[in-house]
Amino acid sequence: MKKFGFTLSEILIAMGIIGVVAAATAPTLNMLLPDRNKSKVLKAYHVITTTTNSLLRNPSLYPGDGIVQFWENGRWVECEGLACGSLPYDWNLLLISKYPEITNANVNTFRNALQGRSKYINLLALNMEISTPHNNNATLYANGVNANFVTEDGLRWIIRVNDSGSQAIIKVDANDRGGDVGPNQTYTDNQQNPDRFSFYVDQFGRVKPNDALTQAYIENPKKLNDKTVDFERASNIHEVWQNF
Repeated sequence: MKKFGFTLSEILIAMGIIGVVAAATAPTLNMLLPDRNKSKVLKAYHVITTTTNSLLRNPSLYPGDGIVQFWENGRWVECEGLACGSLPYDWNLLLISKYPEITNANVNTFRNALQGRSKYINLLALNMEISTPHNNNATLYANGVNANFVTEDGLRWIIRVNDSGSQAIIKVDANDRGGDVGPNQTYTDNQQNPDRFSFYVDQFGRVKPNDALTQAYIENPKKLNDKTVDFERASNIHEVWQNF
């Protein structure tokens, strides 16, 4: 009886051909798959925008539109938008009613954390689903004017505000591996696999992309598998920004 089969050399040749084809097509297939980072960036943009707008529209948190004058520490002070960091007179009642876990025993601690330069950071954090709940005896999430926390969807948020508390830079790590365990790369660090994206929030609550790839994602929100288009657009944006 005649036996059919393959020799070892034939198998090795076939495996080599398959490997070459796989290597050649893998980048193309990768570009066609949905970009999970893009989905996370778009979600983060939505969260920042809607939460910031809701905070600024709440007169119990920020006193109305335009330039506001109020009496503070024996003098009149003017502020506008996020720069209005001082607490309104009814804050104690609002704080305890909205966050019942906060008691009279530690409300003064929260008063200090929710005013001035750290006010926006901590209000933003309180309206997010933080994976590790805050400690009522601590100053919430902000260490001075910086915050670093992880939400339940796995996004790591790194937030900083300027000296007046009126502007913020929000960085989002879409592929968090435990804080500073890297690599954490932006578009300019590595144009193949960036995982850290950045937003800028001005004093009027307007949220803007702060890096080229984030800008490209925001401009093209409906197509999640347009990696080639998004990266080409990011390259053009980056070049324009560099020459501006």
